[in-house]
Amino acid sequence: MKIYPEGLIVIPARYNSHRLPGKALKDIAGKTMIRRTYERAVLSGMDAMVVTDDKRIVDECLSHDIPVDIVTAPCFTGTDRVARFAQKVDKKWFINLQGDEPFANPDDILRVARQMDIGDHREVVNGMAKITNSDDLFNTAIPKVITKDGRLLYMTRAPVPYPFSGKNTDYYGHQQVCIYGYFKHHLEQFLAQPEKTFYENIEDIEMLRFHEMGIRIRMLELEGSPLHVDTENDLSRAQLIAKDFDDLEESVDIR
Repeated sequence: MKIYPEGLIVIPARYNSHRLPGKALKDIAGKTMIRRTYERAVLSGMDAMVVTDDKRIVDECLSHDIPVDIVTAPCFTGTDRVARFAQKVDKKWFINLQGDEPFANPDDILRVARQMDIGDHREVVNGMAKITNSDDLFNTAIPKVITKDGRLLYMTRAPVPYPFSGKNTDYYGHQQVCIYGYFKHHLEQFLAQPEKTFYENIEDIEMLRFHEMGIRIRMLELEGSPLHVDTENDLSRAQLIAKDFDDLEESVDIR
């Protein structure tokens, strides 16, 4: 029996990614990225399914007995795709695990699930992890997080807090972990917006829509995954990481 039956992990996956077209179907050491992401999701013990806009991804999922649904309506973001799917199913809350997280940490997913299970219906949930080096701090592909008492103050691709004059260079702040938790009514409000909100559009960070709508965002400290795949360089790195993951899974016989 699956845990947290009132919730569901949804993995949004579109084919036409801007930086890495077709990335959901890119091969990573013998498995597609979407297959790896799904396998990491179900290690949490929860039900999970893929939601996509493309028949090629549907076919890949069906060939590996991965539950999948297709949403063809225009979607600004992965959260919009989750929200459209949520209209079809009887669940109280949803976890959005991005389809380009082939090394997602199941324990991180469970931490978000526990927060949703006992959580405040006024809040949505997102993960964050410590930044450990200056390269990540200045990497605009990585959203940085500013919080107070566990609540989001702002999220940006800029390096914050900025180490002015080299001060406090042993502290690099926190980065977003792309695991989101929302109640169904929050997704309805999100989808009701006719366009991206102002800062969401500028930063290209979908969680800012909730922030600008006045919905509190609870930030949970997570371990994070070793790699979020967004570029060809990331894909090359993923090949090496995948071998280590596969060897570990075989050694403990969890597949």
